[in-house]
Amino acid sequence: MFNTPILLIIFKRKYTALKVLDTIRNVKPKKLYIAADGWRNEEEKTKCIDTREAVLEAVDWECEVKTLFQDKNLGCCYGPVNAVNWLFENEEQGIILEDDVIAETSFFIIARNYLTIIKIMKKLCIFLVILL
Repeated sequence: MFNTPILLIIFKRKYTALKVLDTIRNVKPKKLYIAADGWRNEEEKTKCIDTREAVLEAVDWECEVKTLFQDKNLGCCYGPVNAVNWLFENEEQGIILEDDVIAETSFFIIARNYLTIIKIMKKLCIFLVILL
């Protein structure tokens, strides 16, 4: 199992959100965060709810799923920022994908390794400052 939490940010594009989830499924993260902005009108409401339900239903591996589903539209600026803040209120590190980003499996491995290096470097920097 993949230990690095993954945040998937979705909206109303069910097809693309499910394609991104297919790539996430390849690494089967232990923790999957799913955030969705709210709708702007009644037509979008149906698409948004349908996308949310389809994505949740498609998570077919053993993992902890956390959701942040907005009822009010925060927009393309505040919606993702809110989702990222939510992830980092709960996790020290994570990988973030939006519903239009298709990543190869190797991306997840590289990102996880990079995050591990950053974590080690932070500890090393703190240690060096203490020595000085």
